[in-house]
Amino acid sequence: MPNGSISGDTEICVGEGTTLTASGGSSYAWSTGDSGAIITVSPSSTTSYTVTVTNDKGCVYPPQSVTVIVNPLPNGSISGDTEICIGESTTLTANGGSSYAWSTGDSGASITVSPSSTTSYTVTVTSDKGCVSTTSVTVIVNPLPEIQITGETEICEESCTTLTVEGTDLIVEWSGLQGGGTTESCPDFYFIGGIQNGGVQKFYIK
Repeated sequence: MPNGSISGDTEICVGEGTTLTASGGSSYAWSTGDSGAIITVSPSSTTSYTVTVTNDKGCVYPPQSVTVIVNPLPNGSISGDTEICIGESTTLTANGGSSYAWSTGDSGASITVSPSSTTSYTVTVTSDKGCVSTTSVTVIVNPLPEIQITGETEICEESCTTLTVEGTDLIVEWSGLQGGGTTESCPDFYFIGGIQNGGVQKFYIK
């Protein structure tokens, strides 16, 4: 009786292939319909393969089987703030694997980036079975608002001035004053004093 056997990598990742080699005979018949000692298979899920081995005397060995285990690719993802302003930073965190390699050259699950313009980052995620997938995220970098403050900046003591911020789509918060409008002036509780100690001073009085 021929002593048939099958060798080859029997654990792969989705999308990969493996070569199975039968030995111990002079002719071979695989369950895939192939003949010859060697077949290459790329199963999409765990699959068993059988080969019937025949020697040069026509004797047939009992069929030999092997199971190729197909491991899934890691389901990688990236979390973190993906919209920032110029000068800010954000921390991106990858999930879904056991090791990570970023397009920045960093390793580890988390990286902190401070792009000066809108930038895409890619991470390669590897599972504990050695299977690999990639995922990307784009960090949008918004420009700082272009603003201009107009108004009289030199006045007499206890007199008033109106300061106005000009710009597009602004949410304004004045330092030292209550309220958030684009204009701050003297009515009600406010007055803005003149130049004192070398700079424009702002006051709030009840």
